[in-house]
Amino acid sequence: MASEGKRSAVVNMGRDFRNKGVRIDGIGMQTHANLERNGDVVTMASYASLFAKKGATRWAPDLIYFDDEKVYLTTDYWTQWIFGNYSGTEYVPNDLEVAVGESTLNNDDQQRYRNRFAASVVKNDNKTIVKVVNTTCFPIPFEADLSALGAKDGMDAEIVEFAGTSFEDQDAKPVVKREKISAAFRRTLPANSMTVIAF
Repeated sequence: MASEGKRSAVVNMGRDFRNKGVRIDGIGMQTHANLERNGDVVTMASYASLFAKKGATRWAPDLIYFDDEKVYLTTDYWTQWIFGNYSGTEYVPNDLEVAVGESTLNNDDQQRYRNRFAASVVKNDNKTIVKVVNTTCFPIPFEADLSALGAKDGMDAEIVEFAGTSFEDQDAKPVVKREKISAAFRRTLPANSMTVIAF
C-alpha cells in the first residue's frame, strides 16, 4: 500500500471498526511489496505457510521445509532473513539504475535488462541500506553514485550477496562480508541475485 490514499482508507476502516467496538489484532495484506515504504505505520509483517513437510505440499512458497531427519531453509526463507535484518524505518526515494553500456546490446535489449532490475533504499537510524535485485539469468553491471546517500570513499560497509543458479536454487545462501566502498559504487550483480549494501 504505497499509495497514501489506499493506505489512509485501510487505516480509517480499521479505526472505524475499532470505534464500533470490533476488536482488531492486526490487518493483513496479501502482498509484501513496498512494506518498507510504509515503515511509519507497518510495525510487523508475517509470511503465511512458514513450515511444510518436504514432499507433502501442493505449492512452493513455504519458508522452511522439514522431513523426519533434517530442516531445509529455502530461498524464500533467506530473502525474508535479508529483509528482516536489513530493514529500514524510512524509505529513501532514489533513481538507481543498472548500467547496461555494452555496445553489443541494442536499445530494446538494454531496456529489457533495466526492467528486470530493482533497487530500494531505506534508512534505519544512522544506517543507509541499499538493496539491488537482478532477476536476469546473467550478470549485469551496476554503477551508482552513493554520495547523495551519505557514502564516502573508504567507508566501511556490510555487503550481502545472495545468488543462485535460479530463484528456486535451494542450496543458495547469503554471503555477508565487510569491505571498504567508494561513493562511486561499482559491482557486477550476479545472475538471479539480491545484493545489499549497508553503510
